[in-house]
Amino acid sequence: MTINKEGQYYIGNKKVINSKLSTLKRALTKEVSNVGKTPLVIRADAMTPHQYVVRAMDASRQLGILNLSIATVQAKE
Repeated sequence: MTINKEGQYYIGNKKVINSKLSTLKRALTKEVSNVGKTPLVIRADAMTPHQYVVRAMDASRQLGILNLSIATVQAKE
């Protein structure tokens, strides 16, 4: 999952239509084959507001995704 600085979510190359928790959970469920065992990496732009990262973490936890990593993409200077 990728989150840009505007708070838009992408799963794979597909943009999630909005940032609601329920929408994010549906999108994750569609893309992750074995939700409980599949690892998830959340990649966020360095300028992404914290709330969007936390929402992604909440959605993952509620779906039972326990293997979670977070990566920050540095802004280009």
